[in-house]
Amino acid sequence: MKNLFMLLTAIISTHFSFGQNFPNPQNFEIEVCYQTDDNECFFEAPEYSYIFRYQFEAPDVTDIESELVGYNIYYENEFLLFTEETDFQTLISGGIGEYYVTALYSEPDGESDSSNIVVLDDSYFPLEINEYKKLGVFVSPNPINSNEKIKINSSIPINKILIFEALGQKIIETKNSTIQLKDQKTGIYFMTIKTSEGSFTEKIIIK
Repeated sequence: MKNLFMLLTAIISTHFSFGQNFPNPQNFEIEVCYQTDDNECFFEAPEYSYIFRYQFEAPDVTDIESELVGYNIYYENEFLLFTEETDFQTLISGGIGEYYVTALYSEPDGESDSSNIVVLDDSYFPLEINEYKKLGVFVSPNPINSNEKIKINSSIPINKILIFEALGQKIIETKNSTIQLKDQKTGIYFMTIKTSEGSFTEKIIIK
């Protein structure tokens, strides 16, 4: 009888932990912009790296017994970041793909279903207006196949060419106006062209 009572207690406890409705976060959003030295967010600053800022609404916990202890943010179904905040914060990594957030609870422990899913694509990435084309700077081809070379034609002197991954990591620095990208994965990159008339950025797509 004692063993039966312990078994029933374990079943009831398990049901309470896993059967409870854990409210999930709402209105999850991600904003992509350029980060300046003072951590401000701008949309026309090609000298700076991209940052990913997220925001969501905390779930309504008035009718549950568990304590809300934090949130997990996922990228492509893989754990990315734990946070206790719902206001705008900065993601430390990520990229193009699917993101969502869940709420974490204690006593009993549990994790909510996902929030709405945010799908980042290249439309999220801010670009500088292509004023440099008025100065006679052209990049071709674009998009580019991974086995092709990209060429920069310019009527003004080029001092330096930098190519960055979507998250802002520099992968190429050169003065050569013909660049081979065969070792890079498909996706979105950003080329900063430094000239005697200023610096300009072009989005590069490798197919």
